Amino acid sequence: MKEEKEKKEEKEVVLSPKQQKKLEKEQKRNLERYGITPDEMKGKDVVTNAEAKKGFPSLKRCFKYFKYYKGLVACFILTVVCFTAINLFAPIFMQNIIDSLTLSQNDEAIKYTIYFLLVSIATVGLGYLWEFFAVLTFQKVVIRFRMDLIDAVSRTKAEKFDTVNSGTIISRVNNDAREVTNLIDTVSNGGSAIIMGLGFLAYLFFINVYLALFVTVGFLLILLTSQIYQKYNYKMQKKSRVINDKRVGQTSEIARGIRDIKSLNIRENVLKKFYIGLRHQYRWAIDDSTRGNFLWRLLRIAETIVRVGSIFLGIYLLSIGNVTLGGLLLTIMYFERIQQAVWWIQNLQKSIRTASVSAERICEILDDKDYPKETFGTKTIKNPKGEIEFKNVHFGYNKEKPIFEDLSLKIEPNTSVAFVGKSGQGKSTLLSLIPKLYELQGGKILIDGVDITKLSENGLRDLVTVVPQTPYIFNCSIKENLKYVKEDLTDEEMFDVCKKAQIHDFIMEKEKQYDSLVGENGVILSGGQKQRLAIARALLKNSKIILLDEATSALDNENQSKIQNVIEDLTKDHTVIIVAHRLSTVVNCNKIYMLEGGEIVGSGTHNELMQGCKPYQDLYKIEKKSAQIAEAEATTEEQI
Repeated sequence: MKEEKEKKEEKEVVLSPKQQKKLEKEQKRNLERYGITPDEMKGKDVVTNAEAKKGFPSLKRCFKYFKYYKGLVACFILTVVCFTAINLFAPIFMQNIIDSLTLSQNDEAIKYTIYFLLVSIATVGLGYLWEFFAVLTFQKVVIRFRMDLIDAVSRTKAEKFDTVNSGTIISRVNNDAREVTNLIDTVSNGGSAIIMGLGFLAYLFFINVYLALFVTVGFLLILLTSQIYQKYNYKMQKKSRVINDKRVGQTSEIARGIRDIKSLNIRENVLKKFYIGLRHQYRWAIDDSTRGNFLWRLLRIAETIVRVGSIFLGIYLLSIGNVTLGGLLLTIMYFERIQQAVWWIQNLQKSIRTASVSAERICEILDDKDYPKETFGTKTIKNPKGEIEFKNVHFGYNKEKPIFEDLSLKIEPNTSVAFVGKSGQGKSTLLSLIPKLYELQGGKILIDGVDITKLSENGLRDLVTVVPQTPYIFNCSIKENLKYVKEDLTDEEMFDVCKKAQIHDFIMEKEKQYDSLVGENGVILSGGQKQRLAIARALLKNSKIILLDEATSALDNENQSKIQNVIEDLTKDHTVIIVAHRLSTVVNCNKIYMLEGGEIVGSGTHNELMQGCKPYQDLYKIEKKSAQIAEAEATTEEQI
């Protein structure tokens, strides 16, 4: 049934040749003027009724978050209803005041003035409660929204982040969640204004039917013509989101990559690209302002014409005795209530469509279609040994160009194993497959005989720890970075792992020691210090399987030698897999696999490979020659 429904929806949005031509023209304009590609707009430039309604199910789904706070929502709705109901009496009291004064009935005028004062005081009090419950409810919903979004992001498959811009994620979590919750505020304000406007319009029929009909017909015509503006606004809002995502992403990249920008001396090129992005945003703002504001002003002129026309009609009706002076003055004074009701109807349409765009973008993250989520089994391995087996593994980032085809190997528990080879042979990819950061396209990976796809998320990732070449260090203190791994971390445990990782002495030399802040991605640390801190985190996690992806590449020879001793120590109780370019770092491993063209062309100890594997011999000779050249250059520099 679900598939049939989806197919039906797909048929509904099939474009006619005329619409297709319009779409292509719009896509070309988007690219040239705003820098938006068709993929970024996802083919949604032509706004049909069916397309506009497409976001409503997503919006309805997002509104379910308010169910978690039924008590607050009930209090919020109650205050809005009371506020609106009491305000409906204000124009009635005002008319009675005017008519009483006209007839010199001062006592009646004073009575209705007191009523009007009480209504005004009640309005202020209820307005305060309205705002209080609104803020309380919306903030709680936004928090829950953003937590679910971040949770969904964290469960999204790793390959999605190979292509998605970080600005898209940031914008959706921060801006789109707020847009959806703001809609409720707009609905409450707009609903109140609309009810009061309709209440006054109904009362206007009591004052004079001709005056009421004139105002009603006038504003209905305005509402119908306002659909042109709403359609234009919806289309521009969608473009705005795409442009904003790209700007946020660019800003984020500049902030994160500022040191590389400086060291590569590409500041002018980066600024030029950023300026082009700002120009796209500028063009969008100009187009939205000139066209959107023009349509908006036309609507305002139409409203003024209706208002002036009602005054002229009221004067005529007063002259022939069909309306009282109080009724006419009330119409002039409270005409704005009807005008506001029409304005809020237009604003609600705009807000609903804007929020529906946000809801679509939110649900894209929450759902599996655009942001596919990782799937896990339910099994855990008690008392793991750390045996790993690749059975006929088939994988490629591009399915048409696989990296591995029918790859099979077995890693014994409590051993140190290395994967070596030239760049681009799939060494790091192999490590990414073990903790299931990427899905296999064929074959199996087994840990202690259990298929990793059958293991639960904790069951798998508690077993495996990856230390990458460029580890991410959180923007907090050294101690807090370590406490991400173990919340109840003791000082003794912290000192122990940092000593083993050869970073304790460096930390103790700092002014605040373990409470020292490391900056975004550990910017105040050297490459080697970041690697050692990452190794300390891995030691603290104490997983049965430890994967080191060039994790010692930034270390000097002395520290690398010390870390190698730690690694050798780990193999007593852990399975350690190393990816390295420098063969000198893996010569003592129990087994070394030589990769070439996605295949294993040799395996064994260092000595065995030196005797029977030519690609390994060649690689070793090249490295040895490079080391000799570097040593000769260093000696020459010392002599100079």
